Amino acid sequence: MKDEYLLDHTFETVLDEDNNEHEFSGLKFSQLPEWAQDAIKDYSLTIYYFEELSEEERDSMFYRLNNGKPLTAIELTRVRAQSLRVFQDIANHELISLAVTEKGRVSYNHENFAMQMWAINYANPDNKISFETKTFRPLIENADVAEWQVNQLKRAMDILLDIYNSYDQSNRTLKRQSKRIITRTHTVALSYIVIKAINDGVDEEDIKQFVRYFYDTTSAKVSINEDYNTACGGGGLARADKIAVRVNALNESMTLFLEALHSEDLYVSVEDEDIDEDEDEDEIEDEVEDDGIENTGITEDSFSEDDFSELDIESFDASLIDEMMKEAV
Repeated sequence: MKDEYLLDHTFETVLDEDNNEHEFSGLKFSQLPEWAQDAIKDYSLTIYYFEELSEEERDSMFYRLNNGKPLTAIELTRVRAQSLRVFQDIANHELISLAVTEKGRVSYNHENFAMQMWAINYANPDNKISFETKTFRPLIENADVAEWQVNQLKRAMDILLDIYNSYDQSNRTLKRQSKRIITRTHTVALSYIVIKAINDGVDEEDIKQFVRYFYDTTSAKVSINEDYNTACGGGGLARADKIAVRVNALNESMTLFLEALHSEDLYVSVEDEDIDEDEDEDEIEDEVEDDGIENTGITEDSFSEDDFSELDIESFDASLIDEMMKEAV
């Protein structure tokens, strides 16, 4: 536009609005007809600008762009997010670090993790949030994340981290169960329930007890709730309807659990139950996971009294809770 360059001699013939041919080869900008100059001036060029990339991220980006591989959905989302630095801060929490592998971090899965946790809690007034790109990207691009929201999310993750650490990792069954706490599909929904419970004044120990109870099944199922299990299987986990089912199932189950937990007849002596150490380790839950997110095993067994004592909570009769919850339903 400053007449510093000539159009290449191989420049193709250009047609105007009346389909008349024009040869622009060898011309400067000022030598072009006015309609052609206006077309150039009105052209919109999208530029993606990245800050603070590591050398590995820079090299990977350069390689992919020069080999015809487009930016991923999360890459396109994060570059426009006005609260990116805040999401990065949330994503550095130990809970998310346990959930996302190094390979996943290179793909920004940890940041996507944080974005989904914020969205389900603070951009979801009607429980209709979707993580599908067409709606999720503009939401995140314009997200204005408040400090109090960050503090709430970190507190919720602290609680979930305590639950994860309460499992005996030397026991294969409990170790597989614990991984649900650090699997994004579950963790994001759990963050919503934990924050809601805190705001409702629920004791933290009751929250921890519920989460362990919810994922303690005696069959190859994700949880004690069939609707939740269905919404965790197959594809489309990012759809609004599946997210809503998971959240509603957790919410309803917690309500019933707390009612049963604090009933007068609940607290009784519990006999220790053995956990089968020889269960099939190769069984995995029917759940779709993103690349870079550690997969989750699903073989379950009932907890013994000692298992629950790891949370420093009073022993209770889990079977009685089951019966009471079923009666409530």
